[in-house]
Amino acid sequence: MVKKVIVHFNARGAKSPVYAGLYSVKPENENYSYENKFDTKVARVNTLTFIRDEDIPKMDIKVASVGKEEESQGFMEGLVGAIANLIIAPFEITQIGNNEMLRLGKALYDGEKKFTFPKAENLIIAGQK
Repeated sequence: MVKKVIVHFNARGAKSPVYAGLYSVKPENENYSYENKFDTKVARVNTLTFIRDEDIPKMDIKVASVGKEEESQGFMEGLVGAIANLIIAPFEITQIGNNEMLRLGKALYDGEKKFTFPKAENLIIAGQK
């Protein structure tokens, strides 16, 4: 049984071409819409690691940098990325999450330029418990 799969986007010393858009979305009439996004950041993703530990699938992410936009990924954004890597621990993913990661893998294999995950089922909404 496979216990760990690591996908390197920065292989052989190259800069990773993979970015993840990070943002919050305000619900409007209990609906989430991309147009309501705020606090947008971009992370250059170096690796995604998928871990099976005691039958609980987990994912880990390591980034090169985190900043406002792709074009401004300098020293400070790299420092923020390094700090993020120290703070973000591998997290559990659901079967749906695992399936979406397989869908992401296929999109990468097919050479897709963009990929969008569906709305998360366990969103945390500010101000709600």
